[in-house]
Amino acid sequence: MDRARSATVGPQARHVAIPKDFFSDPPLGKSQGVVTLPLHVWWSEPARTFDLSVAADLRRAYGLILAEGTETDVREFINPELLMEVWDELLLPVNVRAAWEEAFAASGANSAPR
Repeated sequence: MDRARSATVGPQARHVAIPKDFFSDPPLGKSQGVVTLPLHVWWSEPARTFDLSVAADLRRAYGLILAEGTETDVREFINPELLMEVWDELLLPVNVRAAWEEAFAASGANSAPR
């Protein structure tokens, strides 16, 4: 049996959840302060709580949500303006970064990440 990862097997094959109108989605109502991520987003440690007012927690939570979350998770937790601010500091799988950068470009966002 072939156990190698590929575009059809492993993390690279996972769907990247990007809501169609995400960049025009107003930041009002987005999660702020201390949040608990859903189990399907962060299951590896007992502590699933992140303080989004702390830069390191914000980067970690955003990276997890972009890599593992659903469109609902992205809408609930990710503020488009904050995402643009921390983009270069996020640790993301290559396929997730590529999909989001394509979405930034397609949206015509004025300050799309590099």
